[in-house]
Amino acid sequence: MEDSAFAELLDTISQQISFQEKQSVVETAANENSFSCDQVVQLLKQYNLSKEKLSLLEVLRPKILDQGNTFKILDGLQFAKDKQKAFKILKQPEYLEMALKSELANPEKELPPEIEDSAFSKLLTSLYENHLPKAKFPIIEMAAYRNSFSCAKIVKILESFLFSRHKLRALQILRYRINDRENDFFILSVFKRSLDKKRASQLLKFSK
Repeated sequence: MEDSAFAELLDTISQQISFQEKQSVVETAANENSFSCDQVVQLLKQYNLSKEKLSLLEVLRPKILDQGNTFKILDGLQFAKDKQKAFKILKQPEYLEMALKSELANPEKELPPEIEDSAFSKLLTSLYENHLPKAKFPIIEMAAYRNSFSCAKIVKILESFLFSRHKLRALQILRYRINDRENDFFILSVFKRSLDKKRASQLLKFSK
């Protein structure tokens, strides 16, 4: 949806009193329009209750333009349980690592495009704003499902974690989405201890 029309939509929604009224406005707008993930986040902020936000997401999911940026939508949801429900609404596989491994083993399945720089910048911002590792992992999983990454970008993601065990867990997810595997040795620079470097190296070998 164009910015001017979207601003009018937000204004119209803000004038509605009940959830039903707001939902009617959004459903009508969604009939003939599509939305960016940033716009979806702004719409979610117009609702107070979790169940209302999730109902809105159900309506908007088929209308999302930039599917590779759906990780941004998680920032519009406060609670972990709501983010897990959003995973299902957005068609995220329940066992993501298994799904990514299966795709990598399929020679006919190509890696998704590399995440765009602007989206990657927002991804890093989201990771640093979410201080707890358990809040970071769903964001990484959502981004990894629909994007690939250069080794340089993966290094920056891993650097958002303080402890090696969390960096290794993130690498366990991201290793299936590396698009310049000739540079994967560069990822080992994130780890200081020899044992952690060895574990990271094993993870990278396992995905080849």
